Amino acid sequence: MTATYINSMPEHRTERRGVFKRVFGFLVMVGESNHRAHRVQELSKLSDRELEKRGLKREEIAHHVFRDMFYV
Repeated sequence: MTATYINSMPEHRTERRGVFKRVFGFLVMVGESNHRAHRVQELSKLSDRELEKRGLKREEIAHHVFRDMFYV
């Protein structure tokens, strides 16, 4: 039995698609990071007592905001 793979899309188009996908992914990451940076600033403005009510310590703010992106 023989299998044949036929790529119907020219190689230069798939390369371009890969570049656009990486650029778009980078832009999404930048946008999300900007939102997260604002969240860190908002939480940093709270008093220790207000943070405690939210179950946070001041040194845990960054970990809390970025918890779904990085394992720290």
